[in-house]
Amino acid sequence: MLDVNYIGVFLTFRCNMGCSYCLNRQGDFLNRKELEMFQWLPVLQALETREDLPISLQGGEPTLYRDFYPLVVELSGMGKKLDLLTNGDFDVNQFLDRTSPEMFQRTAPYPSIRFSFHRNTNGPDLIRTVRRLHRRGYSVGIWGLSHPVMVKRNAWMKKMCEFAGLVYKEKEYLDSEHGTYKYPDAVTGLKNIQVKCYPSEILLAPDGKQFPCHHFLYSGKEPVWNPGGSVACKDFGLCNPCDCKQKTDRLQRDNWCSVRIEKIVGQNG
Repeated sequence: MLDVNYIGVFLTFRCNMGCSYCLNRQGDFLNRKELEMFQWLPVLQALETREDLPISLQGGEPTLYRDFYPLVVELSGMGKKLDLLTNGDFDVNQFLDRTSPEMFQRTAPYPSIRFSFHRNTNGPDLIRTVRRLHRRGYSVGIWGLSHPVMVKRNAWMKKMCEFAGLVYKEKEYLDSEHGTYKYPDAVTGLKNIQVKCYPSEILLAPDGKQFPCHHFLYSGKEPVWNPGGSVACKDFGLCNPCDCKQKTDRLQRDNWCSVRIEKIVGQNG
């Protein structure tokens, strides 16, 4: 059976930032139909979650999803553990009125609401939003991105978070030339190498379809896949960097990778 490390629910691919370096922009199938809340509920109710394995609501910017708040309330009422990945560009008063800290609590050892800090982010506004949520008891932190254009802004944000007593972490910028990868050949752009891939993530697109990795999620290609088993793939080399990098898992253990890949001998070209 699939040893699930992460459940990512992409409520929408829409975003109000439009950063040029965003990995979401690498896809060519991002205009997916978005499910109505009544369509999402049975899909998400069927997902097996645990105290240390929440449903991570993300996007795009998930708060742009038209039924974001009712969906959060319903899922919380079902006993689902929730995480939120957001750029923080939302009405914080509405967020405080319509959610509670208990809706985003689980046992994984890092903040359940993770704010991304971007080139287009209003830094002081983000600090104010995160501080308000922190004071109200929400589990929050800010994640920067180590893109070359963000060096000075990240240094400023790190100092501000230290001063305010907030969690600040930085993620590697990923492309074919940047990043620490378990499978460096996976992002070279060379293709037609057949592999057998064992994923550890469940990724749901805005239309509710389930995918084993970000490459299939963003490209719109239908994987040859039996959920819980391996993926037969001829697109090795076109892998999304998110899937092949070395990182920490949900329990913050080092040297984790979202996939395990086996090349099939004699299938190059």
